[in-house]
Amino acid sequence: FLRKMPAAPGMVTKRSGENGDTVMIHSYSSSTDTYLVYPSSDDSSDISVEELIELKPNDVEKAPSAKFYPLLDELMRRGDETASATTKFLNQKAVTDIVAKTTEFVESSKPKDLPDQD
Repeated sequence: FLRKMPAAPGMVTKRSGENGDTVMIHSYSSSTDTYLVYPSSDDSSDISVEELIELKPNDVEKAPSAKFYPLLDELMRRGDETASATTKFLNQKAVTDIVAKTTEFVESSKPKDLPDQD
């Protein structure tokens, strides 16, 4: 089932409440229902582990791009499943033989005056 979340890893948003600091979502733990965030700055490469803050979802404002996250997550999941199924299919000897024969046919049918597309 798809769950609406206020933000996802990599998104920049604000902390809820009067403080309203800008933070970047580092990760989300579904087992503890908490976000691990760090203060957002222009140079986020200097963030240390000590700066990571744990927040509950109601302490994180909804990021504008969060509405697309459930769809993207579902598309990534489907892509992973398809890649897994395709890998098994393409590793079958009969399929690799057909692919090799088709490639050979296409290469031999290509007009000689066209440059390679590599």
